[in-house]
Amino acid sequence: MFWFGETVVRLRAERHADPYSGRDTRRVWDDPGHPPAELTIHRVGFDPGGSAEPVTADNEQRVITQPTIYDLTYADVAAGDRIRREFTGVTYEVDGTPAPWRNPYTGETPGQVIKLKIVEG
Repeated sequence: MFWFGETVVRLRAERHADPYSGRDTRRVWDDPGHPPAELTIHRVGFDPGGSAEPVTADNEQRVITQPTIYDLTYADVAAGDRIRREFTGVTYEVDGTPAPWRNPYTGETPGQVIKLKIVEG
């Protein structure tokens, strides 16, 4: 456990049927009747990562920031969820599937790595 870690909140929107395939794949984040389910996760390690300003074909200015969370509790976080960092109030998208990390010296798997992403602009 990271004694001086941060608190984050996992947000999970309900899935709705895709109008074309009929499969429950689409998440609706702004439905006032069904707010996202919240799960508070305490004492995570938060690496703010870096930012990039990629050049786009339409010359729009974008900033992509990719932080990483180190979670020792294996909290229920999945691709498609969002994470709100309580320290700053910023909400990020979970980028891919969280994965356990393995200590190469001991073989222990002490927690999971959760990659995040936010695109601004």
